[in-house]
Amino acid sequence: MIGPLILPVLLAACKPPLQAPENTEDMMVFGFVHYDEPGAVELLVDRLTAWAPDHLEDLSAGYEITALTEEDVLAAGVPNVNADNILGVMGHAEYSSDPPTVAYGISYPHHEEINESTVEYHVLDDDGDLACFLAMDCDAYSYHATEVEKVPLLGQSTRTYRQEMRWLDLPDGGGPMLILRQIGDTPIEFKVKGILEVDQQYGFTMIYPTDEGARRLEAFWIDARVLGNLTLPPGFAVHQAAAAMSSTADAFDVWVTDHPPP
Repeated sequence: MIGPLILPVLLAACKPPLQAPENTEDMMVFGFVHYDEPGAVELLVDRLTAWAPDHLEDLSAGYEITALTEEDVLAAGVPNVNADNILGVMGHAEYSSDPPTVAYGISYPHHEEINESTVEYHVLDDDGDLACFLAMDCDAYSYHATEVEKVPLLGQSTRTYRQEMRWLDLPDGGGPMLILRQIGDTPIEFKVKGILEVDQQYGFTMIYPTDEGARRLEAFWIDARVLGNLTLPPGFAVHQAAAAMSSTADAFDVWVTDHPPP
């Protein structure tokens, strides 16, 4: 008879190894779902970093992505999911700073000093030692934050989210890669009502070194519904989201010149 303490070990030993998908959009979903699973994101690194340079023009405009499902969000550990309208965009941004410096900016507790579009920013709580993480002596760090942003057509948005951050060593001494997962499991509030409702938001990001600094490859999804009779030009939301990724990186590069990491 197999003892109850031994059975889980045998089941784990029989579990087949993870296989990363071939499609780029599916790879970003895979990274979001398996963010915490040892060795999972490593399966994506070579293919995504090789794919990106040949698709920068399209990434700058933004890809509309739709592969993330309610089942994926549940598998990522997000509670209370009832997502029927998941919309997403995949884009990129280029930094003149390296990934550790970008990590300093992402975790900086006053985003309103960096981005002109940020009205308010408050870190509510955190998990881990930030100084240790930024020194790359600790592998992971996370925090909850509330952010108020200026938004075209909607006035302002207020969202609360969890930002998860961890380091990944690139093979052959390629330097550190910063991996991010963002989960907002509460609705976004908009100053202008009756146009858009967003119940939840999710994101997966890889920031890796380049000859010029760092590249941010990001997928961002929202569970959203357009209300009323509003119609937008085709691709408007996707292009706006992709442009915001780039402008945020540009603003950080300007700010960090005068505010380098301690």
